[in-house]
Amino acid sequence: MHLNISENTSICAEQPIILFANAKEGAGNYKYNWSTGSTDNSILVQPDYTTAYGVTITDDCGNQLHDNVRIRVLQPVADFSYSYIDGREIRFSNSSSTEAIAFLWNFGNGDTSTLKEPIYSYPLPFEYIVKLVVENSIGCLDSTELEIVEPFQVFIPNSF
Repeated sequence: MHLNISENTSICAEQPIILFANAKEGAGNYKYNWSTGSTDNSILVQPDYTTAYGVTITDDCGNQLHDNVRIRVLQPVADFSYSYIDGREIRFSNSSSTEAIAFLWNFGNGDTSTLKEPIYSYPLPFEYIVKLVVENSIGCLDSTELEIVEPFQVFIPNSF
């Protein structure tokens, strides 16, 4: 008896994928038993973390084969902070996960950037929602946003 099973693969978190197992050259009918409890020759799964799914196939003579399919979940995580260089200019520090390889910044006023860590100048006064979208090598996306507000400045006269 021989077993053909889906290949190990990488997907985005909660992306649906169909896994299959097919037996041949055994005796009679085949019974499938997946680690999920399914008894079909294929299963639909949507993992949100890296995992493996096992299947055991039994033929009419009681011969068994077992194999596993490893599903690697590659989900980037978007994250950033910012600091003021001066009253208008802001440095955006990208602390997204290492899986992120492409970046799209939306500065909340129609301007965008694809730099990993842009520096941006706003006209005064300002208050905007900045959004960062990241993508990994297999097309998985994540995003986050922060409100950016003009820094409060206190002017103290040096003479009276």
